Amino acid sequence: MERIPRKNLLEAGLWIGFVVIAYVYSFEFDKSLEGYRFNATGWPRMVLFLIVLAVLAHLYQIYRDNALRPAGEGAEEDETSEKTTIQRFRLLGMLALPVIYAFLLEPLGFYATTPVFIFLLLLLGEERRWPYLIGVSLGLYALLVFVFGKLLYLSLPLGNVQVFYDFSNWLLTIIR
Repeated sequence: MERIPRKNLLEAGLWIGFVVIAYVYSFEFDKSLEGYRFNATGWPRMVLFLIVLAVLAHLYQIYRDNALRPAGEGAEEDETSEKTTIQRFRLLGMLALPVIYAFLLEPLGFYATTPVFIFLLLLLGEERRWPYLIGVSLGLYALLVFVFGKLLYLSLPLGNVQVFYDFSNWLLTIIR
């Protein structure tokens, strides 16, 4: 029994390759910024590090799940269930959601759209337990706001619509 299927290893290799290329490219704009101790590459390298952590966590989860599954079980189920209409709509939603998020980021701002984006992403990822949906969404949102707003002191889009702009400014005054 394969512990980690080749397709997952290939996907992980592509992500790691992307991270390596982006990291090497980051040296081209590594300039010191006044009042910012992490230089211009601080937050992009942090994101790359988080991508590597996510890839490794995903591989570990697949390894663990396959190690717990009895031999020969699940292979046929996976092939048939991936072809269902619901799975196709879920995949379409997973692909469309980041595009919609990017489109709404400028008018509504990072601070208003991100928790909804995280929640919907978890929902499309088949998480149905409400305490986890809300807890993970708020926890990840708080972590992102803390890292980018407090540690990296990065200005994220506040939004052009007045209500969302006011909310973003209110949240930033609390954080900083």
